[in-house]
Order: sequence, then C-alpha cells, then structure tokens
Amino acid sequence: MKLLVIESSASSASVALFDEGKMIAEYFTDHKKTHSQTLLPMVDEAMKLCGISAADLDAVAVTSGPGSFTGIRIGATLAKGICMALDIPLIPVPTLDALAANITQCDNIICPVMDAKRNQVYTALYAYDDGKLRPLTDGAVMDIDDLISYVDQKYTEKKVVFLGDGADAFKNVIQNGLQKRALFAPANLNRQRAGSAGVVALDVFAAGGTVKAEEFSPNYLRQSQAEREYVTVRAVLEDDIEFIADLEREVFKDSWGAESIKRHLSNRVNGGLIAFHKDEPCGYVLFQKVSGEGELLRIAVSEKYRRAGIGRRLMTVMEEDSATDFWSLEVRAGNTAAIGLYEKMGYKAERVRQDYYSDPREDAIIMEHMIRK
Repeated sequence: MKLLVIESSASSASVALFDEGKMIAEYFTDHKKTHSQTLLPMVDEAMKLCGISAADLDAVAVTSGPGSFTGIRIGATLAKGICMALDIPLIPVPTLDALAANITQCDNIICPVMDAKRNQVYTALYAYDDGKLRPLTDGAVMDIDDLISYVDQKYTEKKVVFLGDGADAFKNVIQNGLQKRALFAPANLNRQRAGSAGVVALDVFAAGGTVKAEEFSPNYLRQSQAEREYVTVRAVLEDDIEFIADLEREVFKDSWGAESIKRHLSNRVNGGLIAFHKDEPCGYVLFQKVSGEGELLRIAVSEKYRRAGIGRRLMTVMEEDSATDFWSLEVRAGNTAAIGLYEKMGYKAERVRQDYYSDPREDAIIMEHMIRK
C-alpha cells in the first residue's frame, strides 16, 4: 500500500510517504512560511523524488486535530481534495496520538502537550503496554495547572515525558510542579511529524478506520457545546451603545458615556465586541489597533454572568479575529480578579505607572502579550 501522510496541526508542517509499511520519504519544516505555502510543494517534491504519481496512491492520512484551526483546515482540505479526485479512502489520525508516537518503547508516562493559548493545552496521557502505545485518557483542552495537578496526584511514582510546543511554552510550570519526575523530549522528537502520524495511520487502516473524504471533519476539542450554542460574540453596533454605557456606569467610576463610546467606534483604528448569552447582552470589550499593535481599553461583564468565561471569550475573539500579534493593557494594581484573567490569557506585567489612577489613588500595571500564531 502506498500512503501519503499530511501533518499541519501546529506551526510545523510535514508530509511523508509510506510504501508497504516502510517510510520512504519525510519532509519537515517549522520556519516562518505558512502551511498554504509549504504543504503542496512538499507533497509534490516527495512524490517526484520517490517516483510515485498521484494515481499510485492507495490512501491519504491526515492529522485530524486538535490543533490550530487554520493549520488543520489547510491539511484537511488538501487531503480531502486528493482523496476525492482519486476516489481513495482518507485515514484520520488524532494529532495527540501521532505526537505521542514520537516516543517509542518507553516505560514512562507520555504526555503530548500542544499550546492552546491562554494558559491552556491540548493534551492526553499515554503508556506502552505489551509493546503497544495505548491512551490512558481521552484528548482534552485544559488549563496547564490542572494538567500538572492531575498528573501529580494520579501518577505519584511515575516519570512523565512531555513533548510538543506546549512543553516548551510551559516548561517552567511543568518542572516546578513535577520536579525530577518531569522529562522532556529532545528537539528532533518534540514536534508533530508526518512519519509518526503515518505509523499510527497504518494501524488505523488495518483496523478499518478509513472514511470517505466527504464525510471527514476535524476534531478541534475547543469550547463546550453549551458555550458554542449559548454565548455568541459579534462587533458592536450602534444599538448596543446604550447597554455598554449602562454597564460602564455600573463597573467603572471613570465610566465612558454614550457619546464617548460613539466617538471611539467612529475611529477606524478602534473596535468593539459585544457578547450575548442567548439573546441577552452580557459583556463587551473595546480596543484599538495602531501600527500592528493592539491595546485593550475597556472590558466588562454583567454581574450575573461573571466567572462564566465571558471575559475570556471576548478577549479570545478579539485576538483571533485580528491580524495583530502584540497586545497590551493597563490595569489597577488592586484589581486582582482582572489581573488573574489577563495572566491566564498570557499577559505579563512589564512595568508600573505610579499613582496613575485616582479615586482611589493607585498604581497602574502595564501588561503585554505576544501571541504565538
């Protein structure tokens, strides 16, 4: 069987070719260019060098998630297009299974961690049993602190091998939580690879796990179903200004009035988002983007909806819908609840403006966040 494997779930991109169970080519890159620029040329080059034409392929495997929404969509679109054109089956490979397969015949727990941003990771736990890699948990998106707490309590005597871009992003957190029980994969095994995905794909194929290309859909492991159904976020419209002004008066002593909000929204460098629970407005965020940098200016959530993830949702949409990588904000030093949210979103305190706020007089903390795309 001749198998093409496509992996594009994170910043790295790779393709591999297998012939009768043997890997005969693997291309890998993790440097600047986007998947839309790299995947198709890598597929073309690998097949040319191996003397394989598209008509020779028996199946295409692709990592099915979790991971980057954009990356997964690009890989899935390419895989589905090839399969539909050739009328061959598609083999979906869970990304975490493929990443865990980088580590072979290991006596330790294996924990792939993919950075899901805002202090969260996509993750699962694995172990080898009788020479076979087996999952110990289902894949999930969770706070890195919750993951470390779970591992620490569940596997008290076991060492754990961490790998993936989340292992790099949260290395200090992992080491502080597990001390010498935390091990880290070397650089050549620390990213998703099409070769490892291909090994998993062969087992999936043998077990009859292929699908028709038109039936395949990725598994993103993102927000809960309830959150997707009941909380929506859209751009602020003129009809929303009265609600925002009312909530401003409830939350801030230096509240913005309706006219100030209108002036803000009339400037093309400014923006605003409003959140709804079902049909009821429940929060908003106002921001500006200048010269490729974003600044969060105001954010508030109605009292009855606080601690329900609305603020995080607003900031997530603000960041993900923008081409802006760098964000900053200022917050009262005594506003510990807001600071906690910002820290979970990846913001770090960089400097202090002394006595910046009045009524009461208080320092302002400047926090900044460089988003990893």
